[in-house]
Formats: sequence, structure tokens, C-alpha cells
Amino acid sequence: MRAIGCARVTVLTLPVLALAAIAAAGVLPTTDSRPPTVPELGATAPFAPRASAGSTPVAAAGHLRAPDGESIGDARVIPALPYATTGTTCGFTDDYDAACDYASNAPDVVYAFTAPVAMRVDIDLCGSSFDTKVFVLDAGANLLYCNEDAYGPGDPCGTYVSRLQGALLAAGETAYIVIDGYGGACGEFVLDVHEYVPCVLSCAGMVEDEPALHDGYVDRFNGGCNSPRENPPLMLLQGDADGALTFCGTSGFYVTGGLDTRDTDWFAATIGPTGVVEWRVDAEQVTVGYVLQLTCPDPGAYGIVVGGACEEDGITIVGEPGTSVGLWIGPPGYTAPLGMDGHEYDYSFTLTGLSPHRAVSVADVSWGSLKSGYR
Repeated sequence: MRAIGCARVTVLTLPVLALAAIAAAGVLPTTDSRPPTVPELGATAPFAPRASAGSTPVAAAGHLRAPDGESIGDARVIPALPYATTGTTCGFTDDYDAACDYASNAPDVVYAFTAPVAMRVDIDLCGSSFDTKVFVLDAGANLLYCNEDAYGPGDPCGTYVSRLQGALLAAGETAYIVIDGYGGACGEFVLDVHEYVPCVLSCAGMVEDEPALHDGYVDRFNGGCNSPRENPPLMLLQGDADGALTFCGTSGFYVTGGLDTRDTDWFAATIGPTGVVEWRVDAEQVTVGYVLQLTCPDPGAYGIVVGGACEEDGITIVGEPGTSVGLWIGPPGYTAPLGMDGHEYDYSFTLTGLSPHRAVSVADVSWGSLKSGYR
């Protein structure tokens, strides 16, 4: 596991979350693959839910000048990888657009790269100064890939800055990288294009042991409010003698009932005697963790952590010793990201400051039995 030095650590102070109050709450299940009030990553307004729209590139009105990078016909050439540069989109014309998740009328700059062999690449705008969008077109201006908000609010790379990971480029065919903006935004950008290196995570700790994901899968293991049960299943997490725990899990994607679905894992843990819990998350794909109040069907989200791919993130949770905290792990979207093969990927997290007991895996714990265990 690799932790970047600039990983964000948020301090979160919780209200008292007594297990009795959690148990007394409604537990109507939902078949949605996310907590109803939990925001998705990638909102243009903080924490607003976003639904993906169809992405169709649209050529804008003609322009009066054609500076280098204005269009596909005069794109700036990337001679080889890795490649890094800086520039600005201000002063250019809005020639192209792709609605991921929103259409825009911002000026754009075009780069061209011809892959010598079939390869996957990362296209990263980390460090850009404005709300960006990046997409890839083929020679006929057909959309291949698009991303708007890879980096969320407060990220060191910038708020609502774009990144494409694992975009597959065909050998000998020129791909056109378009740097665009949200709405009409323009500004200074940083462009980094390099070959994609998959993240392979190693983990030694408590193993989730959820059944393998597959199309048609129904999560009755630890899907919490998203599981089709009267008593939603979750996993009870307890620390070792020092109140620490390392957890090794899997998440991913599958199709059920004709719908793209993500695997969501739900946990309950007890705050230890110090009243401070540290939660750090890493994963092979970008993965979101929420600190929740476990009340179905509307769990309240108190904090967020975003880890992966092979980049750790953390949050500090402050609460009353002996009270319960809910944790949620899952992908930010409902379909597998570029570069991911198969249904599953690995994630891991560490917790310190838990109630100091032996770690116990509980595959199907109801609210009632969870309450009884803490009386």
C-alpha cells in the first residue's frame, strides 16, 4: 500500500450515536445501491447528487482564428509518453463538447497522440486552476472517453479537476485529447499523459470473505440498507487489544435486473476510550468511504474519505467513548472505471481508537442482535 504525502486527513466530530437509537430507527430495506442521502463523488455543487447523461460531442460555431491547439485539424502534438505541459484555455473557442455529466460552452484546447502500440494511458489535469473537463475523440470527432470531476472538493489536485485513468488507445490511431471547462469556465491547466500502471494492493488483516461478485448477484452479506432484508446485514468491527484493526475487503460492479450496480459494504464499530478514531482507506480503484448514522432507509452522512488508486486518504472521527459509528465503503459510480477488468477490486482500511476487543467477522448482523451485543 502506498500513501501519498499530501493525503487529506479530515477531523470529524460526531453527535452521540447510541446503538439503541440506531436500533429503534426504521429499517425498511432499499434495493438502491447507495444510501439515499449519501452524495456521489463528482458534484459541481458540494455534495449534490449527479446522474450521468449521454455523452455526445457537439461541434460549436466556427471561429475566426485557428491558433495551435484550436481544433483537431491543428492539434498540439504529443510526440511520446510520458508527456507533461501547462497552458491556458482562455482566449480559445468552444469547438467541442461532451456531456459528462453536463454540457458546456467553455473554450477548449486540443492535443493529439498516436499510440505506437495498443496501450492504456492516464490523462491527468491535477494542478489545474479551474473546474475542468477532459475527453478523448477519435479522428471523426466521435467520443471515446470523458471525465469531468475526478477530484472532489478540497482535493490537493484542485476542486472538480479532471482525470482519465486507463483509457485504451488503439495502435497507430490518433486520439485527440480535449481540455475543456465546466459551464463557460476557462483557466490555466496542467496536462500529464503517461502509460497507465494498474494499482495492485497488498493487505494483511481481517478478511471480508464476501461471496464473489457476478452478474445477477444480490448482496445479502453486508449490504446494509441496500440489502433485501427486514434486518439489514452489516459487519461488526472490533479492535485488537490496542483498539486497532486492519480490514481487507473487495468491492466492484455487476448487473442485476438489467441495472448497473455497485457493491456497497456496511460496517458498525464502537468508539474506544479515547473518543478518537482514525480511519484510513486505500483501494485498487477510487473508493469512497462515508461515516454514517445507520438509520434505514435514510442514513445520514457525517463525513467522507476518498482513497485509491494506491493513494491513501483518512479521516479523524471524534465521538463519545462506547458509542457506535457506522461506516460505508463503495465505488463512487455504478460502472467499472477505465482499465478495470472483471467484477471485483481490492480495498483495505485501518482503524485505530476502537473499543479494544478481538476482531470478529459477523456476516449477517441485524439491528436487534447488534443492540443486544452492546447492552
